[in-house]
Amino acid sequence: MSYILLGFEIIIILFIFYAKKKIEQGVKRETSYESEKGKNIATKEDIEAITEKIETVKNEISYEKQRNHEFVKEREKRLLNILFYAEAVANAVNRLYVYGHNTNNTKRVYDLIDDIAKNALLIRHTSSVCIAAYSDIMKDNKSMTKLVDDIQLLCAELQTKANNVANNITMFKHLFEKAQQENYDKDAFKNAILIGMSNNKLLDTPLQYKDAVNEDINQYVLWLNNLYGEGLAIKYKVETIKEK
Repeated sequence: MSYILLGFEIIIILFIFYAKKKIEQGVKRETSYESEKGKNIATKEDIEAITEKIETVKNEISYEKQRNHEFVKEREKRLLNILFYAEAVANAVNRLYVYGHNTNNTKRVYDLIDDIAKNALLIRHTSSVCIAAYSDIMKDNKSMTKLVDDIQLLCAELQTKANNVANNITMFKHLFEKAQQENYDKDAFKNAILIGMSNNKLLDTPLQYKDAVNEDINQYVLWLNNLYGEGLAIKYKVETIKEK
């Protein structure tokens, strides 16, 4: 009987030992699974963080490229605007000749004076911005500064001439009307004719800085072509004029 009890006790002890081993192995596997799971979660979070950083860098690069593109386009626009303002002043020479021969109306002459003053201011301001902001491409080239300086001189010359033309037209009109109102006043008519002749002579008088400005424009166009390539200046010139 004692042997049977001893054997039963041994079996119970072996069962308990076996059960304990199984429990320990289960706990170990669970711990290992949780550890691997934690590693997988950490790896996923790291990938998301890295992806987010990559997207941020890509966006920053794209934004910087866009800024550079806009900077270049704005620079080209300013440089071409200088050409546009210069040619508007050069064209004012012909406009004054046409408007100055109209002895009935001075409005267009005075409007022209305002346009000349406006373009003189715009070309001076735009060139100052270019010189300050684009020194990397300006370097030692003087074609822009010479053009702008000569434009200022031509504008002063044109405004003075246009103002004198306007005064002549006003006086001619006044004397001509006076001659008609006073039963054909010969003196008034004679003076009107003299003023008309004087005005025509004034209009035919060459402007000192006209040829200099035309040459400056040619030199400036050459510089633009060297800077951007043949024909590009013309392309942007057309676009600039359309915007006006």
